[in-house]
This record gives sequence, structure tokens and C-alpha cells, in this order.
Amino acid sequence: MSLVDQQDRTYSPSADGQAAYESINGTQPDIRNVLGPGESFTTTAIFDIPADIEPAGLKVDHGVWPGRLIIGESSSFFHKRTLLMLK
Repeated sequence: MSLVDQQDRTYSPSADGQAAYESINGTQPDIRNVLGPGESFTTTAIFDIPADIEPAGLKVDHGVWPGRLIIGESSSFFHKRTLLMLK
């Protein structure tokens, strides 16, 4: 998973920030968890980014293969990169 800014630069989650957050709020589910029909979960990911950066979205990677052949995968050959919008 990575945060993507308006200039298409990527930022990895902050291991120290995530550990500090989870020490107070408990372990967060991994955003790559498999969900069944009708299932959902909420999670929090911590990123350290410069103050002047405007995030465009969140990119979730599942590895190279077979990801490139899965429709909806961010690295698929079949469409543009998938970004999850942030609110």
C-alpha cells in the first residue's frame, strides 16, 4: 500500500507512526485482507508526508503475478492504475 500525491509520487506507510497509533488504538486490520460478500472493516494507516503534499489517493498492491491479470488490481494490464480516494 502506498499514498500517491498529485505529482504521482508515492509514500510508504510510517512503521514508527503506525506502531505509535496502534499502541494507543489497538492493531489495525490489513487493508489487503480478503472480504466475502457483504463484509467490511475499517482501518487506519499512518503516513509521514511533507506538509505541502496534497494526497491524490491510496494504491493497494497485491504483488506482481497474478495481479497484472486481475481486473481491478492497481498494476493490471487491463486498465489505468486503481486509486482509492481518501476522505
